Amino acid sequence: DMNQVNPIAAKDGSLLFLPLDDEAQALVHDLVKRYAEETGSAFAAGLLKDWKHTVARFTHMVPEHYLAMTAAMAKAEEDNIDFNTPGAWEQVYEQVMEGAH
Repeated sequence: DMNQVNPIAAKDGSLLFLPLDDEAQALVHDLVKRYAEETGSAFAAGLLKDWKHTVARFTHMVPEHYLAMTAAMAKAEEDNIDFNTPGAWEQVYEQVMEGAH
């Protein structure tokens, strides 16, 4: 239940619930597979057997500010911003705070 995670963040949109991307799907599959192999868990084996439906039940919870920071960092890299320059971090941080919400 998403409301049990952090109801305030879920409600105000600062915590986003997204489907898993390909990289995350592969990571989760690997973790479940390793768990099944190491523990002999019948439950984990069942999850792997019907992976297409299993993976759809997973949700990627991402703080909105994390996405904004990732985008700002990519843009800064594109613009060849040197983070050793005084004020560069503050500039990117301002963009992040403006871009969130």
